[in-house]
Amino acid sequence: MHSSTLKAIEKVLKAEGKVKPSFDEYCVLKALMTLYEEEPVGRLLLSRKLKMGEAATRTLIRRLRKEGLIAVDSIGGCFLSDAGKKLVSNIRKVVKEVKVFQKAQLGSLALGNVACAASIACGCKLFERGLRVFDLRDEVVRFGGLAALIVKIEHGEAILPANGGQVFSEKDYPELKMLKTELKADEGDLIIVAYADSEEAAEKALLNALVKGKVSAIFES
Repeated sequence: MHSSTLKAIEKVLKAEGKVKPSFDEYCVLKALMTLYEEEPVGRLLLSRKLKMGEAATRTLIRRLRKEGLIAVDSIGGCFLSDAGKKLVSNIRKVVKEVKVFQKAQLGSLALGNVACAASIACGCKLFERGLRVFDLRDEVVRFGGLAALIVKIEHGEAILPANGGQVFSEKDYPELKMLKTELKADEGDLIIVAYADSEEAAEKALLNALVKGKVSAIFES
């Protein structure tokens, strides 16, 4: 059973009659997180940030408002309601940090031109539910990523599980420590890195994997 967090996103995307919105979970999540960090945000600016047309952005705003997640001021623009703030706060308790990294920053861990990575609080518990590392990697690729890395935080160190049971440490790849620090990952957390040719594609693959794929189990109650 999905938690109230995922149900709220699903309600925004629910078809009205036979008409489904042109946007997806990524757009809803991106809009909410943008407002959480930068509110108030006008419709045109939100449209640019989401790389969506104005008509689709108006529809998204209307649906978010209908679900009580945002309010709209005719002068200031869109801002989160108390319910919206609570929703995003709940998301951020699970998805601690989301950051974009360029190829040069990732050094020997660069599997694409750009990467978007997230630290997941207590994410290693996913493996107790029967999920495997390659399951999570495949999810990111399924949602448009070129490749993915799954990094565990164990005994205070970022480690990279590989095929055949091999495990690489921060000594093998110093970039792992950089990811751990930048994403503020703690013991038992999981780091998911999605690679793509563009920042938007990497972010979209990552966020959609978090809320649409097997990784969404992190939001289950």
